[in-house]
Amino acid sequence: MIRLRVVLTPVLILLAAVACKAINDTPLSGKKITNVRFAASERMPCTPCDMILTADDTTEFHVRETTGTHKLAPDSTWVVFTTFGGSGGYRGSGQALWRYDIAKAQKTEIMREYYLVEQLELIMSKGGMPFLIVSMREPMTLVRHVGVVDPLRGEVYRAESAVITSTDSSGFTVSEWGPPVSWQIEALNDSTGLPRMPPMHTRRIAWAELRQLAVVKNDERVWGQSLEFEATKDTFDFEGAAPTMSNAQPTAPIANTPGLGAKGGIGQKSGQKSGQPGQGVKVRIP
Repeated sequence: MIRLRVVLTPVLILLAAVACKAINDTPLSGKKITNVRFAASERMPCTPCDMILTADDTTEFHVRETTGTHKLAPDSTWVVFTTFGGSGGYRGSGQALWRYDIAKAQKTEIMREYYLVEQLELIMSKGGMPFLIVSMREPMTLVRHVGVVDPLRGEVYRAESAVITSTDSSGFTVSEWGPPVSWQIEALNDSTGLPRMPPMHTRRIAWAELRQLAVVKNDERVWGQSLEFEATKDTFDFEGAAPTMSNAQPTAPIANTPGLGAKGGIGQKSGQKSGQPGQGVKVRIP
C-alpha cells in the first residue's frame, strides 16, 4: 500500500495541475458567471483571499489574491475585482482594479490607484454603457477620494478629497473639499462622514464626456515608512502580500503633479499619451 501511494502521488499532482490550468485558461464562450464568492477570511474585505467564480452553476475556478471587493457585469459575462499592487500610495498600499472576461478567459488591469478601494457602484448611462464609481480612502485618515472607471477601457476620471454625491443615467455630481483639516474627525458630519464646511467645488459631469477621454495614468508615487511590496500583473499567480499598517500618519502626494488630478482632473484627451495598464511594478518605499 505504501509503495502504491508513492507511485500515484506524482501522477495525481500532475493531473491536478493540468485540470487547474484548463479551468483558468480555457475560454468559456457563451457561459455566464452565476456566482461570485470569496474564500473564508476573518474579515471582509479580505487581505488577501481567493475570489471563486461559478460559470453556469457547473464550473468553478479561483482568481487568486484579491482583496474581497467586486462588481459583476449586468450581463454576467465579466467581473471586476480589486487587488493590491496599485500606483504606490501610503507604504505601497494602493489598490488596482481588474476585469475578468469569462468568454476570453482574459484578465485586464483597468485601474491603478494610490488608495484603498472601499466600494464599487455600477451605473448604466443613457446609452446603455456601464460605468463604475470607485469610492476610495487614504489609509490611516478619513480623507475620501473618487474615481470613475469605464470597465471596458480603464479609469477616465478621478478627484481627490472628493465624493460623488448624486448619479443618474445622464451623469453625476462631484463635490470636492480642499485642505486636509476639513477631514479631521471633529470637522465631519456624524451622519454623512463628510466635512461640515461647504465643498470648494461642486460640478456636474455627463457620462458622454467621459467617452471621449483617454485612460488616466497615475504615475508611481509612494510615501510613508520603509517597506517593500512586490506587485505583479498575473492575478492568477499573484505573489504580493498585504502591507502591514502602522499608526503613522501618511503624507499626501504633492498637488498638481502628473497623474494625481489634485483638482479633480478628468482624464486625458484621446490624442494624448495614456497609461499602459497591466504592467507589474516593484515598489521600493523610502
